[in-house]
Amino acid sequence: MRNYLLCLFVILAVFVMGPRFAEAVNDSCSWKPGADDINGVRMNGTEIIKITAHKGKLFAATSMWMESDKSLGGCQVLVKDDSKSAWKVEHEFKAANSRLTALEAFEFRTDYSGEKIDPVKLLLAAPTVSKNGMFEIWSRRDKSGRWVAMPLGRVKGTSQVRGMGFYKDSVTGVEMVFAGVSGNKSSVASLGLITGSYKADANGRILWNKRPELVLPRGERFMGFTVCNGVFYASTSNNIFKRTDGPNPTWESVYYDKTLTAPGGIRGFTTVPGVGSKPELLIFISWGVIRRLDPGNGHKETVELDIAGFLTDQWDLPIDGSLAGYNKIVHYDQSPGPGFWLIGFQSSYDRRYIERGKPKGHHIKIRDDGKRPIRYFAAEGRYLIRSLKNGKPLYQVRTIEDPDKNQIGAVRTICKSPFAGDKDVLYMGGVDCNGMPSHDTGWVYRVELGNINKL
Repeated sequence: MRNYLLCLFVILAVFVMGPRFAEAVNDSCSWKPGADDINGVRMNGTEIIKITAHKGKLFAATSMWMESDKSLGGCQVLVKDDSKSAWKVEHEFKAANSRLTALEAFEFRTDYSGEKIDPVKLLLAAPTVSKNGMFEIWSRRDKSGRWVAMPLGRVKGTSQVRGMGFYKDSVTGVEMVFAGVSGNKSSVASLGLITGSYKADANGRILWNKRPELVLPRGERFMGFTVCNGVFYASTSNNIFKRTDGPNPTWESVYYDKTLTAPGGIRGFTTVPGVGSKPELLIFISWGVIRRLDPGNGHKETVELDIAGFLTDQWDLPIDGSLAGYNKIVHYDQSPGPGFWLIGFQSSYDRRYIERGKPKGHHIKIRDDGKRPIRYFAAEGRYLIRSLKNGKPLYQVRTIEDPDKNQIGAVRTICKSPFAGDKDVLYMGGVDCNGMPSHDTGWVYRVELGNINKL
């Protein structure tokens, strides 16, 4: 277990913190489940797992995890064609596909043999398989809006892809999609890390390899991927792996934390500019703490921010934990500068504090399933903005402005608006069911960043 008091001391001594509150403006609910779309199809969702932009449209991945109405089907792909159109269901998966855990857009410039091609953009989706069966990744046909299944192999028990990566092998010149097919915490290891490359006449236009590059032990799952200083990395529940390129690639662990658990793991995994004169660094979140690794110094670890400690200081309220960077720490480009990084999160209040009296001006979601200790989660949807000032990280926390004071909860996914006229506009999705029976609890908000130049 990390020494959090020491971590907090380091943070306060080294990093500049933002103002106590910095709020977004003119936010509005863009989507909520329960209604029929323009085609008369019911839009479902206990959670929104991922929002992705592709060819000027916005796509969202829903989840039916913990859905109390068993008559409803599986997870769905939602689409929003432009800034004024309503969301609609583009594809609904089978009931066994309870969560759409990966929805990613990629652009290929080489094919499966490494030959250059005219750029091809593909949108891929990976629904969870809740029972024994065939695991499939789906590819969108943009002209028709039809989704095509690409079978990867049969699995035993629940299997999922938490996210997909993209990388061009420096030796072979082949661009590849990386899909880490993992089991859950109690199931077998599943298919492992499968790669696919572009092939025009292949089913779904992706040629998938039959053999995995890396297989994790039972109970460990792939979490994220990133390219740092030209090298490809993968994060899992407990490890960060580094890839050595070539026709027969190899992987080695450069970071390991045996205390991490599958539900938490190494989240938000991405690459940021180095602090000062350093080259690129790896950044991730584990145990509610934002950490950096320096590949140029033996992947040395540096604690950047204890999120719970930071929130406690910001709000003068006892925050006892957080889960942050559900999918990825999102870079908001602001060329020629470094831009910003956006981190969605969920936080919880100290139980003793809440039970002595509800804090004024704050809303609470209670997890009480009779099996685990009661937890009091913040019901507001909140996110962190990370910027650089004089080469050092600066953090601010913002709240989605919700005039109806709905039970928003965890911000799981953040995507910059692809629509013309949407300046400094984000689309955010959530919630986290936290293992509690739920019904029509997912949401998408349109969020304005406001004057981000003041950060």
